[in-house]
Amino acid sequence: MFKSIFLKYITAFMLIIVFSFIVLTSIVTSFVGKYATDDKFSTLRNIAGAMAVYVGADYSAITEGDVNEFQKIVNYLSVDEPEITLFVCDKEGGIVAIGTAGEADPALALKEAPENALLPGEFAVRLERGETLEESGDLEGMLSGYSYSVGVPIQVKEDYMGAVFAVTFHTGIDAILESTIMTLMMSSIWIMLVSLVMVYIISERLTKPLREMNKATKEFAKGNFGRKIEVRGNDEVAELSKSFNSLSESLENLEYMRSSFVSNVSHELRTPMTTIGGFVDSILEGCIPPEEERHYLEIVSSEIKRLSRLVTSLLEISRMESGQKKLDVAAFDVCELARIVLISNEQRLDEKELDVSFECDDDRIEVMADKDAVHQILFNICDNAIKFSNRGGRYEIAIRDAGDKAEISVYNEGIGISEEDLPFVFDRFYKSDKSRGLDKKGVGLGMYIVKTLVAAHGEEISVESEYGKWCRFTFTLKKKVLNEVKNRTEEKKKIWKGGKN
Repeated sequence: MFKSIFLKYITAFMLIIVFSFIVLTSIVTSFVGKYATDDKFSTLRNIAGAMAVYVGADYSAITEGDVNEFQKIVNYLSVDEPEITLFVCDKEGGIVAIGTAGEADPALALKEAPENALLPGEFAVRLERGETLEESGDLEGMLSGYSYSVGVPIQVKEDYMGAVFAVTFHTGIDAILESTIMTLMMSSIWIMLVSLVMVYIISERLTKPLREMNKATKEFAKGNFGRKIEVRGNDEVAELSKSFNSLSESLENLEYMRSSFVSNVSHELRTPMTTIGGFVDSILEGCIPPEEERHYLEIVSSEIKRLSRLVTSLLEISRMESGQKKLDVAAFDVCELARIVLISNEQRLDEKELDVSFECDDDRIEVMADKDAVHQILFNICDNAIKFSNRGGRYEIAIRDAGDKAEISVYNEGIGISEEDLPFVFDRFYKSDKSRGLDKKGVGLGMYIVKTLVAAHGEEISVESEYGKWCRFTFTLKKKVLNEVKNRTEEKKKIWKGGKN
């Protein structure tokens, strides 16, 4: 039913306000009504009580005297309360005197003529017992309408002689309640208006980024990942906008890497295949002398190996991403492995006349890892370092003992990596040498494979660089000694638990 957040918020707020108004009105009117009723009965009780004391002080003299004089006394006592009617009953319940300070005939307060009016027996019995009556209504038909009545017994020497009643038909309570309800209603209307404005502002702030995200998502579906959301404030919506912008940047970067990868792979596949096809066709057609065929077949073989390496890298990534590649963790000397990798690159190091340095804190540092995976990690990092080193520059492999871990780093002096490229070094298909000036054979998979293999060991790899000067890759591996100590500790715990049992 409700399609927009604004309508949902408005509906929710209005329902809350209406419900609160009803509850508040019920509570306030209840308290106001009770207070007004108690106040009215208190006034009537004071007046009737004072009248009963005055009359009771000389009741015989008053009743035996002139009735008109008694009526004057009742009227006189009523002068301060024009809205209150006073009447005096004898002990049989008959009306002795009735009076009011108002202009209306006091007899109108009774349903029948004063001489015919009689207090209901139930009330007479209660008064005779000395009770003070506090009743709302018409005293079972004795009064002409709804009223508040208080009856106080007249006691003469502990004898019941009659009662004094103070009655008011003008309660004032309904007017108070009506005024209270109107005040609450006006307050609620103003609150609703203010809430409407506030909800509109808040919902607009909430929904505007969502609308922009919706439009951006549609643009993403069309392949346009450059759409950004304006970040406002520092709340959850702002954080969502930042995350969305980060997603946009990631998708944009991924799309760029994908297109670059397709371009690079296409080039890497086309070039060797063109070379292979050209030389094979030339040999088959007899365009190449027989004595030179071996030379060209060696070129064909080299190109085939190049294609094989590319396909192998792609398959390796596919296996790692699908979780099919399992690590064969075992203890081995990482220093010896690093030496083997260094020696395997001896020819390339000599060709660039690099100043090679190999440092190891100990002759033998054993780690717990997959040897083939670590060999691939080291080979890819070292290959990269040689590729981007300056001729005659410094080239260093260092293995440090870092307590429970071995820290392996490869340093080279060369073009380095720019600050804007550093966050993306380990992304797949990413190449900082976009001109293909130095990295002619790479497709941006080596460092991604390195990062994935290091992460598979539960370790971390980092890169530091100063563009145009140097670069250093560093990763860690768990040492064997820590694993052995842990195993021995667990074995001791098992033995100890067995002894306890």
